Amino acid sequence: MAEQPPDTPVRAAEGGRSDRLLSARHQHARPNRPAARGLGARPCSSRASWVWPWERGQTALEAVLDVLTELAAEKWVSVEYGVQSIHQNSLQWLQRGHDFTCCESAINRTLSRGLNVAVHLILGLPGESRDEMNATAEAMARLRVNTVKLHNLHVVRDTPLATLWQAGGVRLPSLEGYAAEVVDFLERLPPDCVIDRLSGDAPSEFFIAPQWSQDKLAVRRAVEGEFARRGTRQGSRWVG
Repeated sequence: MAEQPPDTPVRAAEGGRSDRLLSARHQHARPNRPAARGLGARPCSSRASWVWPWERGQTALEAVLDVLTELAAEKWVSVEYGVQSIHQNSLQWLQRGHDFTCCESAINRTLSRGLNVAVHLILGLPGESRDEMNATAEAMARLRVNTVKLHNLHVVRDTPLATLWQAGGVRLPSLEGYAAEVVDFLERLPPDCVIDRLSGDAPSEFFIAPQWSQDKLAVRRAVEGEFARRGTRQGSRWVG
């Protein structure tokens, strides 16, 4: 297996593609791993990954972890948690119904079983400063989660956020601004943390804004361009 080139700015796995930003190396190490999928309540019939649908941050029950640990002896298992942010004000604004302590406990208990942990995080939440977003990155680095999936705050039809955005109550970042936030974030993650997603989106019939987040290639290029402009890479500011 070829080693990842040293100038690769971000370690990632997405859809089996391999290039300067998106590396398939992690998939090679786990040959049964499927491409990224949406959350579901059951294991994929022809694949070897299980994505647990507890994106409300509930503490993982030991009985559930027992089942997943047993399954992991035969198949590649990934447990995904919708952390979104470590900041209580943001979690309350999102009406998540949990605090970060709940997520932290679940992540630690899952990692202690030797299971792969992926976390979903939102960048650009109203009221969160760049320093606060960076603090979330540093918390994920301390926890040593295996995989990170980043979502930009985006607006979909028939939601309270859509109403708020249309009334001018929420500002969404530009593509360039978001790319800078992503690079700040990734610089603080360990180099071996897999980045499975750089931005969020929704089906076109529901999606409202920002339009740039529908173009995944443009987002990736903007992130690569910001790394190149700074001369940095994932892990540049990580304190191991």
